[in-house]
Amino acid sequence: MASMVDVIAIPANGWNGTERADKDRAANAAAAARNDLLAVTGYVEIDDLVSKVAAALAADPQSPCLRSLEIHAHGNPVQVDDFLAWERAEWGRKLKTLNWCDQAEIYLAGCNTGLEMPPSYGWPGPLARDLATNMAFTQGQFEVRITVYGSAGYLYGARALGGLRTIRQYVQKKGGRKKFWNIYPGARDANGTDVWNAFRNW
Repeated sequence: MASMVDVIAIPANGWNGTERADKDRAANAAAAARNDLLAVTGYVEIDDLVSKVAAALAADPQSPCLRSLEIHAHGNPVQVDDFLAWERAEWGRKLKTLNWCDQAEIYLAGCNTGLEMPPSYGWPGPLARDLATNMAFTQGQFEVRITVYGSAGYLYGARALGGLRTIRQYVQKKGGRKKFWNIYPGARDANGTDVWNAFRNW
C-alpha cells in the first residue's frame, strides 16, 4: 500500500443472484487495479465497516491515511445499503474516527444519493449532504476537509473502477411488463465525473 489509500467498500447484504456476481467482479477488479486501492468486502453496518477499514490501515507499516471511501451499494436519496438518513449523526461520528488524509473524499455510489426526495417526504435528503453536515470540519476537533459525493440519478459503474454513468429514470422490465422507477428532482443523464453532486463539510 501507499501512504494514501482509496477504499471501495462492498457490503454483504442487499444483492440478488445476478448482482452478487457483479459485486464479486467489482471486488476482484479493485484488488487487481492498483496497490493504493483497497477492497473492503462483506461488511454489515457501520461498526463492521469502520472496523475493517481501520484494521486494514493499521496493518500497513507505512501507516497510510484514507484518501477516499466509496460505498458501492444500492441507494436512493435517503439510503445507501444499511445507511439510512436518520442514522446520519451516528455514521458521521463513527466515520470521523478513521485516519483520514487532510483532504479526503467519500462517494456514496448508489442510485440517487445526491438528490432530494419529493417535498412531501419526511426526510428529504440528499444523503450525501446529510453525511457532509455530520462530519463537519471543526478546528481542534476534526480538521479534515471532506467532500461527500452523491449520484445524480440511477447509477452504473463505480468511481474506483470506471464505467460511471447515470440515467434520470430506470425502467425495469419483468415478465413482459415495465416498471418505471421514480425520477427525483434534479436527476440527469451523465457520464464520468458529471454523475456526482458534491457536498463539502466546510
